[in-house]
Amino acid sequence: MNINDKDQQIIKGIKAGGLERQRWEGILFKEYQYFVAQSKHKLDKDTLKYTYADAVMVLIQHILSEQFRGEAAMKTYLHRIFNNKCVDAIRKKTTNKVKRHDTDWIGDWTHLSSRANSVLKNLINQEMVEDLAEGLGKLGERCKKLILLSAKGFNSKELAEMFSYKSAQAVRVIKNRCMKKWKEIKYFGELKMEDGE
Repeated sequence: MNINDKDQQIIKGIKAGGLERQRWEGILFKEYQYFVAQSKHKLDKDTLKYTYADAVMVLIQHILSEQFRGEAAMKTYLHRIFNNKCVDAIRKKTTNKVKRHDTDWIGDWTHLSSRANSVLKNLINQEMVEDLAEGLGKLGERCKKLILLSAKGFNSKELAEMFSYKSAQAVRVIKNRCMKKWKEIKYFGELKMEDGE
């Protein structure tokens, strides 16, 4: 095991839940934020920031699910996730494929049965409701409602009916924009995009 004292504190703080978890998530995020500035990937700064935020969220989920077992130092583990996500972003950018998933930020659990996958996503969505509250006050009313209802388990088709959208795809696109805005508020403390949602 390669878990040093600092990593142990972060793990303990994140597993504590509530406000303590939020505090330690912030500490974790800031601890390795320099990955963005030092990245050698040819991605714009905003994409690198979002990619880093996604990588941190994956690490947090791995800590909570005990998938992170300390076989590598947390810094190394996070850097691998960040690097892989950068490569994915480059591939996505160069192939021009539009690929949207309701829960991209949760991770890839295609190896699970559809029932287990659904149950796991719902559990994580419920846990994420607490975290969502942090930046929701700065989002528009539509974004707040979409994110909260989605976190409570409503699917894109149901949300399309509730909000009178033409399709579930429209909901996924808008929800994706809202999540990007929320991540920016949560991790960077400000909203750079216009909040027209």
